[in-house]
Amino acid sequence: MRAPMPRFPAQLRRRIQAQLAAAMLLLAAIFGVAWALSIVAGVFVAHNTYLNLTPSNPHYIGSTAIVIDSGRVLFTHERMTYLDYATTPIITEWVVRRLDKTSSSVRGFDAPRWLQAFGFDWRWQIRGTGAPVPHMDRERHVSVPLWLLIALCAGAAWLLGRRNWLIRRRVIAGLCPACGYDCRAAPDHCPECGFRGADEDESTHDRPSIAIRGI
Repeated sequence: MRAPMPRFPAQLRRRIQAQLAAAMLLLAAIFGVAWALSIVAGVFVAHNTYLNLTPSNPHYIGSTAIVIDSGRVLFTHERMTYLDYATTPIITEWVVRRLDKTSSSVRGFDAPRWLQAFGFDWRWQIRGTGAPVPHMDRERHVSVPLWLLIALCAGAAWLLGRRNWLIRRRVIAGLCPACGYDCRAAPDHCPECGFRGADEDESTHDRPSIAIRGI
């Protein structure tokens, strides 16, 4: 008979959940700040590549960038592969710059207009051309509204941390961590469900005592 798989320690599980919840809250706060700043002024971080045809005039062949502007974040990648310049040295550069707010800095792609109005957009295509020089042009663009990222991170933080937060509130109020019954008259056990703070058995309760000690 196969031995049962060891259970994941509840204390470690609760601690990991609490740390993940805190990380998700921090990400939500960062996205919130980015959303507020993007309304005032956009910014982009780009990694550009060039063909080193001549030292004084490198030829642009592609870019990978993150653009934050007008309440959304755009992940974009463009790459042109020239068949006749396969052995030409490639030079790269990093660019961080604020966007000019006098014009639209994030152009529209292939998403329907009603989705673009909410900040969603995309383009995913590969095309080849033979003029003036044979090359392949690859485009990858995905635009996501920052409010969606804020909502996802905040929702994940709530789902991960709600159990620990509930236990904290109950313990502070003098209630049973397991069922919420008022235990101020009997702090060593719960008269309603029989839970004891020192009980290590997981068969009856989801070990709220361990969750308390692990927070």
